[in-house]
Amino acid sequence: MNLLEYQAKSLLTRQGLRIPKGVVIQRPEETFDAIARIDAAFWMMKAQIRAGERADHGGIVRADNTAGAHAIAESMMGQRLKTPQTTAAGELVTEILIEAGCSPVRELYLAALINPADANISVVASTVGGSVVREIELASMLVDSSIVKTPVELGADLDPDQLASLTRELAIADEARPEFHKIVNGMLHLLSAYDATLVEINPLGIFEDGSFVCLDCKISIDDNALHRQAWVADIDVPGDKERTTRTESGYNFERLDGTIASLATGAGLALASNDYLVDNGFKPGNFLDLPPGASIETVADAVNRALQANPGSPALVVNARSGGFTTLGSIAEGLVAARESIAATPVVAHFAGSGRVQAWQQLENAGINLVRVDEFSQLTWALTRISG
Repeated sequence: MNLLEYQAKSLLTRQGLRIPKGVVIQRPEETFDAIARIDAAFWMMKAQIRAGERADHGGIVRADNTAGAHAIAESMMGQRLKTPQTTAAGELVTEILIEAGCSPVRELYLAALINPADANISVVASTVGGSVVREIELASMLVDSSIVKTPVELGADLDPDQLASLTRELAIADEARPEFHKIVNGMLHLLSAYDATLVEINPLGIFEDGSFVCLDCKISIDDNALHRQAWVADIDVPGDKERTTRTESGYNFERLDGTIASLATGAGLALASNDYLVDNGFKPGNFLDLPPGASIETVADAVNRALQANPGSPALVVNARSGGFTTLGSIAEGLVAARESIAATPVVAHFAGSGRVQAWQQLENAGINLVRVDEFSQLTWALTRISG
């Protein structure tokens, strides 16, 4: 769960860290009041989406006067912003953060993140921040010798020697070190207290007087910890919801760049289905896995979501295996319940385990346009046959 920039920055302020003065608007006409409340030489208009690399794709634009700010807001609001970190459809802009413009003398990159290699924390930093490091994968940064990396145990602060070494590597002036230490330890506290996997400040601006301002921030909350972080559900933004989690809907859903709608029983089978499709020249349009014992209503809702995310999909691929609390009969009943949604869409159903023949028969009796798949390897054969 990636927080929006202004939401992430609100957590920084709880640690006493400085951010630019800003106002969030939801309608272009709110620009005038927002600009009046922010005394600045210029303003940054920042589209609020859950993806990075906005500046290079029209999502962060400088405004030098009120009329310009209003024009930018009108052009941004309600549009779908596409960056390398979004899907091909982009993300809908429903909120814009207007901030006081800043002119730092230096920009740093600073992050605290979970290192998957050892399940501990790494503080990662670079003397170069901003767009220069936006395209570097975090996994690569952990092994890049030119990036400063400092390990730390979960729940702990950096010790004085580690902090001293980090400030030397980043050429932080002696008089600025106490404030820098506060920033690093504040990030580590956020990572632990909010079940985050990443707290990233990029760029961290350094000004002529040696002070620091967090100019941009990204915080990712571990989806598996959302039951402990119930507040996250209360800060979601209006607009189209590209993603659902099991706590909300009973299934996991993630929009992808392809066109083929799909669902499977379990994350492993869903991943295997998508990988198989990609390896054979097809592009899945979503990831969707059903939980054990999914109800008929949950299956029907999942089918509708998969098809809504992929209008015009040549087929709905269903990869289901009976076992435990899951029966193929209930999967078939869910598909039948959603038959209005799939009336014009062939269903390629790979059923495995007990009851598969009966489940296929249920679908055929309901008038579902069904293509039976006995072996997993026949999925691409079936799709090729459908697409001609």
